Amino acid sequence: MSEVGKRHRLPRGARLTITVVVALLVGYVVALTLIPLTAWSGVARVDATPGAGHIADTPGTAILLVGSDSRDALSAEEREHLGIGQADGGRTDTMMIYFIPKTGPAVLLSLPRDTYIGIPGVGYNKLNAAYAYGGAPLLVETVEQRTGIRIDGYLEVGMAQFANLIDYVGGLDVCIDYDVADGDSNLFLDAGCHHLNGAQGLAYVRMRYADPLGDLGRVQRQREAISQVMNKLALKSNVALPWRWHSTTNALVDLLTAGEDTSIFDMLSAGWGALDFASEDGLQLTVPIWDPGANTEVGSAVIWDDDAAEELFAIIRSGDTTGAEGFVK
Repeated sequence: MSEVGKRHRLPRGARLTITVVVALLVGYVVALTLIPLTAWSGVARVDATPGAGHIADTPGTAILLVGSDSRDALSAEEREHLGIGQADGGRTDTMMIYFIPKTGPAVLLSLPRDTYIGIPGVGYNKLNAAYAYGGAPLLVETVEQRTGIRIDGYLEVGMAQFANLIDYVGGLDVCIDYDVADGDSNLFLDAGCHHLNGAQGLAYVRMRYADPLGDLGRVQRQREAISQVMNKLALKSNVALPWRWHSTTNALVDLLTAGEDTSIFDMLSAGWGALDFASEDGLQLTVPIWDPGANTEVGSAVIWDDDAAEELFAIIRSGDTTGAEGFVK
């Protein structure tokens, strides 16, 4: 080796240090990649593909978030602890489109459960009846046909799982400006700010009869709770530290049921969108409403403002949600 080469060659100790650092960085990146891939293979699955197939693709990633009130898998002790009663069957009391766009902020769009809507093969009924009639596939088809937004992923969580998720992230911090004594949801709070555990948090997102806005007030609280959960899950410590990343991803896998065609790439996109809510840039919206309590043949129902709703759906379908900020109330 020439004298010039010898002068520019790093000392053996420095070369060893660089090699170790590079190896650790590669191992770190590999670990962060393999952990969700391995965990995702164990998630519970449900068929959520419409019988007629999905509509044409639209830009961005749209995930239908569904909260089921099914009590079938819960013991009597669990039902008592959560204060959820003994009702049979399963309905979808929470339905939101979680949209991660190509451009603009991520969006949580609530679809009120009592929305009066055309259900393919059934006729007009409330939106949550789609799940009762045909499970996840019919619910996804109904949402796609009405909004024109292709649903790329489907995530469902039961009541006990949602309570556990709230406990996992350390609870919810909420403020309410009226006293609540609602035996139907088992929520009893004085006006003011409170820190809620999982069972209390579940009651908070279920309560509607004591809310002056009824179901529309409930969907606002549901978005508030999910936004807080996403915020806490997106904390840097949960992503940057491999052991926290491992426990977080496995906790989510244990609590969620995913559509059979929901991919790991959909979930990575969802994780990316959660950063918007961690930085409070995400948009929390409800479909524009024309009549929140219309008299219909299926009882009191929510009627959308068709023109305003289509304007919002068109913004989302474009993949650029910048214009959706005007729908925040």
